[in-house]
Amino acid sequence: MLAVISLTRGGARQAKRVKKIIPEADCYAKFDLDDEDLLPFEKQFSELAAVCFESYSEIVFIMATGIVVRTIAPMLKHKSKDPAILVMDEQGQFIIPLVSGHLGGANRKAMELAKLLQAIPVITTASDVCGLMAVDELAKEKSLFLSDFDGAKHVTADLVNGKPVGIFSHHSFDYALPSEYEKFEGKPGWQDLEKKLKSGAIVSFIMIGDEKFYSDYTHVQLYPRKVCLGIGCRRGIGMEKLEQEALKMLDQAGIAKEGVGVLATAWVKADETGILALADSWKAEMEVFQKDEILEIADRFSGSDFVQETIGVPCVSEPCGYLSAKGGRCMVPVQKNNGMTLSLWQRKEGE
Repeated sequence: MLAVISLTRGGARQAKRVKKIIPEADCYAKFDLDDEDLLPFEKQFSELAAVCFESYSEIVFIMATGIVVRTIAPMLKHKSKDPAILVMDEQGQFIIPLVSGHLGGANRKAMELAKLLQAIPVITTASDVCGLMAVDELAKEKSLFLSDFDGAKHVTADLVNGKPVGIFSHHSFDYALPSEYEKFEGKPGWQDLEKKLKSGAIVSFIMIGDEKFYSDYTHVQLYPRKVCLGIGCRRGIGMEKLEQEALKMLDQAGIAKEGVGVLATAWVKADETGILALADSWKAEMEVFQKDEILEIADRFSGSDFVQETIGVPCVSEPCGYLSAKGGRCMVPVQKNNGMTLSLWQRKEGE
């Protein structure tokens, strides 16, 4: 969702231009309020900015950059959480991506708007200026999960400084990569990459995979997040206990917790605070399956008469994990302990 905020009559004119090309945008203005395309300020500017900061993924401020910087500074959390913030002058000549240029998409939005409004995008991020794809931008484009922002910064700095960077995966991958990255796959690829790291022919690298991975060489890991965790539990189980059991299962499979993209459970657990808290902590999606969906495949898995009598299906963890993985591979079969049932699944390639 895009919000546009203007303070002057000239800004209102530019807001209306944005509204014409992006009809779904919410445009807030102090002037020309007889125009149905513009929404009135119902709060002070700083209050409206704070509400928009929490409610919209993209915000265009049509005003001086200094006003925007002073206003949003206390709201900033982290580039993985902040919305895309852009600034446009009230003549519509320049568009500046100010915050969340890569992960939030501000750079891309600035170029898109500039093209449509015949304005000039003012891009200042070093990788873009050099015509390179930064690690966080690569992660966003390829739908890979990034958790190590310091590692990403170091590898991107190597790129910007003209140093050779590699990309490695234990498995083959068909990503179309920018020419600045050298690709390595499988065991032979790792052997080749390691030789180049030792000789200095490659100075750092990106690892793509959900598995646990360690290396003394400068690197950052990006996770495809093809792993799903099926969860059933007794009411009131805390997040700490769920996490403890989940981590044991991940250790068994050699998977990093960052590689888990989905926690899958049944409709009766949609409000289970322990599962919700774990999903939030791991930045994973919580996927909930309904009774009829589970019953369709429940006979493929061993169940419990007690569970059947209690909620109307014989099992939760495995059918939910299977459904979430789109019928993919079971990495670790169901394990039961202290009122918890967990199973680990991997989505099919291409899903």
